[in-house]
Amino acid sequence: MSVPRYIPSVRGWVALLLPLLGGFLFLALIPDRFIESGVGKWIGRRVSLLEWLAGGLLIFVSVAACFEAFRRGSMADRVIACIGTLLTLWLITQFFELFSLPVRRPPNQAASGNGAITVLFHAQRPGRAVPEQHRWPE
Repeated sequence: MSVPRYIPSVRGWVALLLPLLGGFLFLALIPDRFIESGVGKWIGRRVSLLEWLAGGLLIFVSVAACFEAFRRGSMADRVIACIGTLLTLWLITQFFELFSLPVRRPPNQAASGNGAITVLFHAQRPGRAVPEQHRWPE
């Protein structure tokens, strides 16, 4: 029994790291997704052509790397390629979810008091915490 037999080669590591890092890179590129209780998910701006192309290229290269590691790699490469395939499927779901999400501007409303967090996009400096005392003329 030799130890290098159970360690993946470069093909396996590429098949694992490419969809993992590519997925996080793609999530950093796309616009923010908002989840509003009772309303659903939506994005704040349109997805640019560069973001669509980068996502498609990342998916294509990740599928090619997993296929290569599974086809020509050792047993350890095939195991790592299966994990990389699952990560690639995660990347594909993030990519195709953008097609169905509507584009809306985020609301600027007060919190309802039930644990919601107010999103402020046009914040102003608040007034005094304690109002000044009104003095009655004597």
